[in-house]
Amino acid sequence: MLTALEQGQKIEAIKRLRYATGLGLKEAKEAVEACEASADASRVKATGLAPGEVPKTSGAGRWLVALVLMGLAAYYFFRRVG
Repeated sequence: MLTALEQGQKIEAIKRLRYATGLGLKEAKEAVEACEASADASRVKATGLAPGEVPKTSGAGRWLVALVLMGLAAYYFFRRVG
């Protein structure tokens, strides 16, 4: 059932749950939806991001690279002048 749910096959997950447990359609559907909702909630808690949201970077790495390159350029410039 979990495999089908992870693949986005909700109806197949309901069928498998009903076959394995003997639950009725309504109960199996509610159980699958509850499992799906808890999985979505745990993903949001684990990453801190909503589904489809891209993590934002501070850009500190880019500034560091730029400063190092500027420092090297200044070193070579003043080395040739002096």
